[in-house]
Amino acid sequence: MANVINWALGSSDPENETNLTEISQWWAGLAGQEIIWKQRAMPENGDTSTIDWTNKEQFDEAFSIESPSLRGITLYWRKPGSPEERNITVGQLLLDRFNQQLDLLPASGKNYQIRITLPKVVYQTVKLNNPQFASSTLSSGDKVLLLRDESQRIEVQITLNPANLELIKLKLNQ
Repeated sequence: MANVINWALGSSDPENETNLTEISQWWAGLAGQEIIWKQRAMPENGDTSTIDWTNKEQFDEAFSIESPSLRGITLYWRKPGSPEERNITVGQLLLDRFNQQLDLLPASGKNYQIRITLPKVVYQTVKLNNPQFASSTLSSGDKVLLLRDESQRIEVQITLNPANLELIKLKLNQ
């Protein structure tokens, strides 16, 4: 599972549609959560890595997002207590799942960039119901536990040192 997912309007990347679906699911999953919305002017040279996201600026705000959805290439949402639905049509989306942030460039004029982040650390949850499993021992003495869920096509590899292995055995016997 990639930590950074990129989608761009008109891209020939074969994963483009899949990436948009994953970003759409992340966006919809923000419902009811507090987000931080930041907007910055694009640098003259177009290098978005030079944007300073640390200082609070005029268009920065925090709010609990309601009804986030993606329809076509347009992000929709509501602010608390607001009857009007807001939207922005996007030309590029970059989702950093590790840092829980979405960078977007609007389709209409690329003179600014928006970053949407969560103000707290959020862990991704992966649920595996009765997965296949295997284990092996490394030369260091650590154990490797492999869990595989064929239906979701997810494989999780866990390396445990002897102390953590004993701890997990205790937890499983409780």
